[in-house]
Amino acid sequence: MADVAAVKAMTTALTDLDHRFGSGHVRPVLVHYLNSVVSGLLSGAYREQVGRELFAAVARLTELGGYMAVDTGQPGLAQRYYIQALRLAQAAGDRAYGGYVLAASMSHLAAQLGNARSPNSPAQPRKAPAARSPPAPRRCPRARRPGATRSSGTPAPARW
Repeated sequence: MADVAAVKAMTTALTDLDHRFGSGHVRPVLVHYLNSVVSGLLSGAYREQVGRELFAAVARLTELGGYMAVDTGQPGLAQRYYIQALRLAQAAGDRAYGGYVLAASMSHLAAQLGNARSPNSPAQPRKAPAARSPPAPRRCPRARRPGATRSSGTPAPARW
């Protein structure tokens, strides 16, 4: 648990430094910490719960790296950080934080680059919409409304 606490404390400290001095000064420290300390922690052996907490803490630190990359004008690098943060959140079983990375970080980056439709690959061009309209909805004769019955006790067909 000390490793998890250390990563969380470092994330908080780097966030504070980023707010005070800017990403240009702080991102190199974050990169060094990820490469020299965190990479070793991730290759260690832990009980399942501690491992999940470690991956969740590292996901937050990695997402911070993406944020800093955006601030320093490196959107491609930011995208790689965000994808890695998403994978770490998935490994941690932290669906809520994975959703945050997608909804806040990756979609913000995609919108900034002019492609809000595809946050996983903001460099892809948009496809033109289909020329024809979708088919009209049809009634399914076997569909039933939940709980609807005929007087005979058999289910009544759904009405759309």
